[in-house]
Amino acid sequence: MLPVLIPLRDGHGIARPVLEGILSQNVPLEVVPVSRVGQAGNRRAGEGLCRNILLAVLSKLSSEVAVMMDRDVVLTDSAAFEAACLRLHADELLKVVHLRYKAEAGPEHYDLGAVVFKREVATQVMFDVTSRVCHCGKLTEHLNSLGWRQDYLSDAVQGQEYTYTRG
Repeated sequence: MLPVLIPLRDGHGIARPVLEGILSQNVPLEVVPVSRVGQAGNRRAGEGLCRNILLAVLSKLSSEVAVMMDRDVVLTDSAAFEAACLRLHADELLKVVHLRYKAEAGPEHYDLGAVVFKREVATQVMFDVTSRVCHCGKLTEHLNSLGWRQDYLSDAVQGQEYTYTRG
């Protein structure tokens, strides 16, 4: 089973379009809502705190691969998770596969809205909760320092401009 970790504020559920997109995936999966407790001083710090909580949960799972996705991600490609997992299993140094949100995003900026991670990343990476800048740069630094790589799920593989929208 592929765990799909989604941060939720206390008392909030998963929106119907988000859940439908997840359940449309053609791999066996388990949705794992992760309660986000507390508030951070700014938006970026809150995102970092939330991503660190997800990484902590991921590090305790038995699955070698897991998905971390924001609560507003609506998947548009039912093969996205399967293709990302196949990419990760085919390349030992590839540790993170990002699903594409915007066609213009590239290697200088990796969107973190829907990401498939190998579990070992969770034991090596922490997001900076004091930073007011985008977290993708720090993730890239961490991965590079370990000799690991990240990449977007290829558009050619998917045949689509993007693999999800924001709901």
